[in-house]
Amino acid sequence: MIANVPFVAVKIGDFQMKEDLKVELFGEKDAEELERLFKVVWKDASKYPSKWQERRRYSKKKILAEMNEGYNYFGVRKDGRIIGCYKAIITKEGCFGEQQSVLPEYRGIGAADAMYEQFIKFAEEKGCERNYMNILVDDMVCKHIIERYGFEKWGKPYEQIGGMFVQMYERRVR
Repeated sequence: MIANVPFVAVKIGDFQMKEDLKVELFGEKDAEELERLFKVVWKDASKYPSKWQERRRYSKKKILAEMNEGYNYFGVRKDGRIIGCYKAIITKEGCFGEQQSVLPEYRGIGAADAMYEQFIKFAEEKGCERNYMNILVDDMVCKHIIERYGFEKWGKPYEQIGGMFVQMYERRVR
């Protein structure tokens, strides 16, 4: 079931998950809390240009508009609070994921891994050919995580916004 995919703690190489986390599909009732999460996470995202940080601090109105346009907002709660999320949309190329955001105080507990696993399952359930996303070309932490899940470079790096170079990655689903 997509709305509540369990994530079980596992050991992958030297990486040990610290928590059992469930990824869920968020709805309109969660938009205000998602807005707060984006404002916190993107306030000090210093590896991104300030213009990009501003764009990523979504308002409740923008979140609701995107939900109505077909974006699926997924994420993780801990003790009833949303601690991380990402959004996905089905396109002609496959399942595109973006804007993964985890509250700083909850990084390192496996939230990103839980969301990547669910992102893969979502694409499979929707019959997509691939999952794909952009990451900053110099984000070695993110690169390490997505390569662990079988994502590979797709195309050449490009400038998504002035001064911000990204590399698209894909993972074939079938």
